[in-house]
Amino acid sequence: MPSHHTALCSVAGVAEALAVLDRLEADFRLVDEAHARGNAAALAWRLAEQWSMGLVDWPEEAAALKQLLRREQVGSHELHAAAPHLDRALNPVWLASPYEMPRISPVMPFDAVILVVGANIGTPPLPRTM
Repeated sequence: MPSHHTALCSVAGVAEALAVLDRLEADFRLVDEAHARGNAAALAWRLAEQWSMGLVDWPEEAAALKQLLRREQVGSHELHAAAPHLDRALNPVWLASPYEMPRISPVMPFDAVILVVGANIGTPPLPRTM
């Protein structure tokens, strides 16, 4: 059997595997988007409920927070010191560059840190070529 036939079969196998991978990626994207849409309203309702309960449970913090947020800038240290119970309901997610992370108060609780490479945001995927 000529070697060019073996190479052609190998290329066809790679192309088929890439097509399967593309279909799986598209299926995952559809399911992920549906999941996010379905949970967005429930998450918003839960955060609003936590905020409302927090205002009732910690009225002193609510008053201090109201005064603090009238300022032009507020740091995370000041936010946490003024309203340690309400800051989690107020800011369940912090978005910051890796360079800004040290400026977020180390006493503020968090669940996860996600690093995103900014150069890849908003760019279309590159076409796959052989």
